[in-house]
Amino acid sequence: MNDPISISDLDEVLDTLAELEDEDLDRIVTGFRGLAHRARSGRLDLNHTAVLIAALAASPDSADVIGACAYLIAELTDHNPALDHLANDHRKDATKAGQETAFHLTRPKLRKPASWTCAALDH
Repeated sequence: MNDPISISDLDEVLDTLAELEDEDLDRIVTGFRGLAHRARSGRLDLNHTAVLIAALAASPDSADVIGACAYLIAELTDHNPALDHLANDHRKDATKAGQETAFHLTRPKLRKPASWTCAALDH
């Protein structure tokens, strides 16, 4: 088994994301901090905990937060006028890489551990 993840790991990731100073990303960080605070303070019951885990990363059809990230990456690298400034070959490479990233992030295998976690909570 891998080394356990600690609370400070989440805090460090969220602090790093907050440093990017993007208003939409800040809302995501705030949401994650809120969920973590509710969990740490005992304000989530077992069922809601399982629902949140499923919503974050356990949907077999990628209708979860990880899936949303995947589809957003595809969108950012395909239908984004900022890419118009790239040479055609570089734009195609960026679009292909975004699609490849989305493909990997939407694979059902990626969701198995979160699904197992939900199942373990259902006892």
